[in-house]
Amino acid sequence: MIKTIKLTSALTAISLLMIATSVTAQNNPANSTATSASDQSAAEQRAHDQFETALLYMDATDIDRTRSINPLQLTETQLHEMEALLVKTQDNFDQQTLQEQEKLLLPLAPEIKSVQKEVLTGKSIPTDFDKKMIKISLKLLHLRQNLNLQDIATVSEGLHKIFTKDQIKLAADMEKSAPTTQTYNPNATEAQWFNLWVSQVLLDYPHIIPLIKAMEKAQADKTATSPSSTQSGTGK
Repeated sequence: MIKTIKLTSALTAISLLMIATSVTAQNNPANSTATSASDQSAAEQRAHDQFETALLYMDATDIDRTRSINPLQLTETQLHEMEALLVKTQDNFDQQTLQEQEKLLLPLAPEIKSVQKEVLTGKSIPTDFDKKMIKISLKLLHLRQNLNLQDIATVSEGLHKIFTKDQIKLAADMEKSAPTTQTYNPNATEAQWFNLWVSQVLLDYPHIIPLIKAMEKAQADKTATSPSSTQSGTGK
């Protein structure tokens, strides 16, 4: 009997679908009964439904995120430039984080493997090892905090070259009036409110780059199918 696994991502759903099919096939002989075939079909349907639910949840969160982006009425060019800026920033964050993790963890690889083998048998985590890991965790946390601050400054500076002054003001005003920021300093400057918009709307959302890409494509498709675009293309 295949247990239902709680879905945490679209990839999990795909894996579950594959596992459900594989396990059912292995556990049933060639002359499987109608009941076992029905069980397999039900497991596949559950996996499919979970996969669709994951996609729908992602779509719903994307829709909510556009609440803070669409009022700016960004052009296709602006979206493209913002996407490039975010990709570059994310790549830099990932690279620096990975480099620090390698520097801190690779020299401890034998010790980590040894301790893992011991704790899996029920032994306690060695005190010295525990202190090392806490120290490493704090270093990585400090690095990520510094990188986050740098990213806010980098993206904000880049967007000042992409957005118009009116768009920057609107983004700052939306963030100032957002329910989640009512406890912030009401006397903060426009630049500070815009930095907060950059942080909360863009950098804090894991799916922001795929969303911006989708918005950019939608803009391009809309332009390509608009009457003016069709007439212009015909006249060439």
